[in-house]
Amino acid sequence: MFQIIARLHFLQNLLGKFVAQLIPPFLVHNLGKYFAIKKAFYLTGLDGVEGDYVEFGVFTGSSMACAIQCARATRVEYAHRQVNFFGFDSFSGFGKLDEKDEHPFYEDLRFDADASKVEARLRKLVKPHQGLKLVPGFFDETCAKAAPATYGIDKAAVIMIDCDTFGAAATCLRFCESTIQEGTMLILDDFFSYKGHQQKGVYGAFVAWTNRFKDFQFRPVSEYGMGGVVYMAHL
Repeated sequence: MFQIIARLHFLQNLLGKFVAQLIPPFLVHNLGKYFAIKKAFYLTGLDGVEGDYVEFGVFTGSSMACAIQCARATRVEYAHRQVNFFGFDSFSGFGKLDEKDEHPFYEDLRFDADASKVEARLRKLVKPHQGLKLVPGFFDETCAKAAPATYGIDKAAVIMIDCDTFGAAATCLRFCESTIQEGTMLILDDFFSYKGHQQKGVYGAFVAWTNRFKDFQFRPVSEYGMGGVVYMAHL
């Protein structure tokens, strides 16, 4: 069978064209992200990790919408499950970037969203037992100058860092420190941007943070989409 398939060049070319031209990269990435969120809720539910979902970089709310539905699905299987949802975003792009954070793709016009419409979208999905709080504003105001308890966050089961730049990711990781527990799943989007530079982007922020934050170690769980990764906090 392998020899037959190996000779079917037209079929290989057709499949290659389908993947290359008919499946947009953003679709590959977002589907991968949704499965990563599903895996995170499954693993934390399986291990009985209590806590909330905290997301940085909400944009239009697609990832949080998926998280709400994944939490509901795992709650059916793990009845103890109680998850509230917290989302942080400026909803007006990146603002003023440091020189090291400049990137040709990360521009304000690409990431402008209507916070009221995002919240309305998410309110339709949450159930009475689920809390939802969106915090508008740049992270250096909402996170750098406040603690998680300010917003009612105690422990996090799943954390999504989807804010692209070193400065933003570094601020959000520091903000989350007190919420991380054994079993917390950390989803890091755009992990391979900035040509993989060890001092730039989300990857650079994660490297710098884990070199300093020693309360937990972080075991790689999986990669997803066009450049996302998932880690689990462990002792």
